[in-house]
Amino acid sequence: MKNVLLVLLFSVLSVLDATAVQKLEDKAAVYWTQPSLTEQQAESLKANYGLLILDYEIPETSVTAFALLKTESRPSMVFYCNPMEIFTEEQPYHGRPLQSKLQQITRGHSEYFLQDTLGERIVSWQEPAMWLLNVTSKCPVIEGKTWLDHYVDFLETEVAWQSFAGVFIDNLWDDIDWKGFPFDANNDGIADPKDSINTWLQEGYQTFVTALKQRLGTSFIVIGNEMNLLYDDKDGAMSEGFPNGFFDSWWGTMENYQKLGSWSVLQTTDSTKFSLVMTSALLLDGYFALGQNQIILPPDIELGKPLHPVRRQANKSSAFSEVWYHQYKKAVVVVNPSSKNSRKFIYRKKEYEIAPASGIIIERKTGRRLL
Repeated sequence: MKNVLLVLLFSVLSVLDATAVQKLEDKAAVYWTQPSLTEQQAESLKANYGLLILDYEIPETSVTAFALLKTESRPSMVFYCNPMEIFTEEQPYHGRPLQSKLQQITRGHSEYFLQDTLGERIVSWQEPAMWLLNVTSKCPVIEGKTWLDHYVDFLETEVAWQSFAGVFIDNLWDDIDWKGFPFDANNDGIADPKDSINTWLQEGYQTFVTALKQRLGTSFIVIGNEMNLLYDDKDGAMSEGFPNGFFDSWWGTMENYQKLGSWSVLQTTDSTKFSLVMTSALLLDGYFALGQNQIILPPDIELGKPLHPVRRQANKSSAFSEVWYHQYKKAVVVVNPSSKNSRKFIYRKKEYEIAPASGIIIERKTGRRLL
């Protein structure tokens, strides 16, 4: 059933714009959540990536380096923000002037923290430790504002958003109950039912995304970190740690990736999955990101324009033994999504073996493997 669904999706996919991809680096994204950038790093990012996801501190902490990135053409830039979490200690704020301003808001309004049934703040991560903030629709209204109301104000007035094409919102999830805490988002001392806390999360985030579009402009790109289909006005999403087990792993994530469009990103920090992530992204019109806070240069491969929608080549022995491929003018991108079995791909009477959960790129003219 999964395969049939993807066949239907890909079969109606229109041929990509002829200028969409020329080289592999055009679809490479960098995921940079550190608050600073050197000039050398900026030069490398500018030369080798098509999309930059950069921490919102960088225009202020790395003025010269950021100026090197501000061009009218490639790369596109979106700023990273995280409305759900805030550091618990003073130390992580060193070198993060904007985070320090956010801390001033939470210091005066402890009600904005997401609490458990004992009224204790909930720690999201351990190293460095971060508290969860109440991004749900049940967040207390203090002096006319919820936490997310403050956060929209902060992004509009404190972040140099005019220098970016859009925003990347971390933790734009469709649920939160999986964290396992006895959440008390409405502060009534009673554990929130699973369905309630998830619904309130979605309501809070939808209001937030809508407000961002209204305040920063309808053309301002919004990318969320989770490949879900929620939130009107969202322009794309990232699958962090792809394939990560969410949305039925490779199959369901790719279905959502196709629906969400060209501002979506497949990302991994696992070097054994680099080929799978790159080639899966190139089946459609999104981006791939290798690592986090790392400059891992993509291979220097000429692709040319895409020639037709994605296709599959199936072995006769099994309905589930296909590989997926996408032909570009100069190369063929091939993906084996199976996590267990190697599969064969035949191109111009030549047979290529593709390892489980990986992909290859073949030069069309010579048949030589480029990846």
